[in-house]
Amino acid sequence: MNLIHRHLFIFSLFFLFHLAAVYSDLVDPGSNIIPVAKYLKPIEISQFESGLSGVDCIYVINLDQRKERWKRTRKLLKTHKLQANRVSAINGYYISQQTRKQLKGPYPAQIRAGEIGCLLSHISVIKDAYERGFDCIWVLEDDVEFVEDIQQLSPLLIQLSQIDPEWDVLYTDVDSQKNGQPILSLSTNFRPDREYQPLDYYLKKTLVSNDIMNIRQRFGMYSVLISRRGIKKILTYFLNNYLWSAIDIDIHYIPGIREYAMTRDIVCHRVGDPFSDSQDGIPPRIVSISKQIITACEEAWNRLTAQLHWKNIINYLVRHINIPSQFHGMMPAFFAYQNWEQLKHKTIVESSSLPGWFLQEKGLLLMDLVKEHQFQECIEVGVFAGASLLPIMKALQYTESGRVHAIDAWDVGEAVKGFNVSDPNYLFWTKLDLSIFQKCCYDLIDQHNLHDYCNIIQLPSQKAVHLFADNSIDFIHFNGNHSEEGIFQDVTSYFPKVKDGGYFLLNDSNWGNAGKAVVFLLERADLMSAFTPLATYLFFKKNAQREKNASCLFNP
Repeated sequence: MNLIHRHLFIFSLFFLFHLAAVYSDLVDPGSNIIPVAKYLKPIEISQFESGLSGVDCIYVINLDQRKERWKRTRKLLKTHKLQANRVSAINGYYISQQTRKQLKGPYPAQIRAGEIGCLLSHISVIKDAYERGFDCIWVLEDDVEFVEDIQQLSPLLIQLSQIDPEWDVLYTDVDSQKNGQPILSLSTNFRPDREYQPLDYYLKKTLVSNDIMNIRQRFGMYSVLISRRGIKKILTYFLNNYLWSAIDIDIHYIPGIREYAMTRDIVCHRVGDPFSDSQDGIPPRIVSISKQIITACEEAWNRLTAQLHWKNIINYLVRHINIPSQFHGMMPAFFAYQNWEQLKHKTIVESSSLPGWFLQEKGLLLMDLVKEHQFQECIEVGVFAGASLLPIMKALQYTESGRVHAIDAWDVGEAVKGFNVSDPNYLFWTKLDLSIFQKCCYDLIDQHNLHDYCNIIQLPSQKAVHLFADNSIDFIHFNGNHSEEGIFQDVTSYFPKVKDGGYFLLNDSNWGNAGKAVVFLLERADLMSAFTPLATYLFFKKNAQREKNASCLFNP
């Protein structure tokens, strides 16, 4: 063996040992051999400077059949002086049934071909970034839109690292979108052989700054920044597990994953492109034909709806499509249901984008409560920017009756009352200019023309309570001062104002400060929601008999 061959041999051994060291840290040696790594794709990098401070590399995932998308995305990136690397995506439709079965392992066939290709493409990117030692990468799919100045992502990354040095994933928009409409992830898709947190845990979103919120679940991975820690967590998880669901679902169930999203859209899903290579179940080679057909259908539908009222359209369908007579009376109800579901969807998305601490599940509950019970008089104690007020107002507007009395002093002194000066809550509230959030709430009411359904009362809650007669209120949402005494005072003073059979919703009931108020309500009202240590709110129905029994017990 000559000197050159010997050096090559030594280098090869060194490289193999390096790879072994890398993957020994990722693959669980005690697990069964999972075939995911076998089907990942090697990636070539030509652009090692991203053009964005704090980001080592930008990857754009693009199918070979979608040249027009790459052309548009590359032009978009160039406009913003960014350098990206095109990643030839794995086309899931070209993966054999046998291979798909191997990748799913013991799990039932629920993940679709396109989703498999998308997942393998993303993991190929993450594997490449891990091997290259990148500290932060930006992974884009080829159907994104740049909404705001991209360079602001750099200071936002610094801000996030200061808030949470161990962050893993940062999405560059508020929530997932399709056709310009947000798509909320309001349920779970757990692997059947694992244990997980309750749904409430994954639906929770927490504002950590004016720009960033902590999230635990959403759809879409079309624009995501991933830290070195996140790269390792994601790669380790998918190398050691069979495929169960799409990557934008399963990623949230990675143990210890720390995810964040923007409070406004900076880079989001492209408006006007309804097709998803991974989710629509249409092989790319026929998408262009499908687009032409859909465009023609949309034009025909628009011409029809421009001339006819929707009731006339229903009559037309009944006459010409041979709908069975027993369904004729259901058609208007069906359309009303669709309109209600669409209204809820849009309202929850908007509330999620407002400053504050908003739980989507709670927002849906508020809207359904108002609609189902036709509330006439509601109260919200603690409004802030109006994130939870909006669902109540929109539901009242939908029923065309009732109003909500929105009580908030928007005063720092009231917000910190009951807190010690060393308490983090005291420090947090004293740094805020509450007039900004008050204006946000007023603007929200103006924007949606909701003045008929909302009565703003700018007073401390204990001064406003005297404005209401006993047994006059259908529903109260408690979300005011969060000190122990503040919560207890609000609950006890407003309790008589609610009618028998009326409802209470106590926010942040899992706080220790809420203990006294929770006990008070449990003694006097029926608990209508699950009572767990993780519950972020509790829902009660007033029961006159329980109230009477409690009065006898505590006031003999």
